[in-house]
Amino acid sequence: MSSAAAWLGAVLRRAFARIDYFALYEARVVSQRADGSVDVWPFDARLPPMGGIPLRLGIPGAHVKLAPSCRVLVGFANGSPGEPFALLLDAGDVVSVSFGGLGGRPVARVGDPVESETIPPGAITFLSPTVQVTNTQPVTLRGPILLGSQKVKAA
Repeated sequence: MSSAAAWLGAVLRRAFARIDYFALYEARVVSQRADGSVDVWPFDARLPPMGGIPLRLGIPGAHVKLAPSCRVLVGFANGSPGEPFALLLDAGDVVSVSFGGLGGRPVARVGDPVESETIPPGAITFLSPTVQVTNTQPVTLRGPILLGSQKVKAA
């Protein structure tokens, strides 16, 4: 077989190579959309660039904001080419995580300091059998968080 025929055979095998839709393919994130889905550019030349790919995080209600140009794994649900999804590849690629919806509130941990809003004069009254005391100055309460969720942990 001539080298030209070998070259042509290699080109044709690559051009008509079957894609294993049960495999995972590494891809670069081009952008992340407001709904959390991603636009990706697969490293495998057999796969075209794909847009609006949902991120599967394995935690219902979780959303992540990804670092620009991070890497993900692209797979296909039940081997279906029409159902692509992306999986995170490196933990360092996550900029932020929220639970229960996009744009959630920050999480605090047991032991973290906490400060209340300023309580106006006259808003606090302590009663005892012999005396009644009402604050005459604004009060700000400070202290550590004592209790927290047993379901969510943060380092």
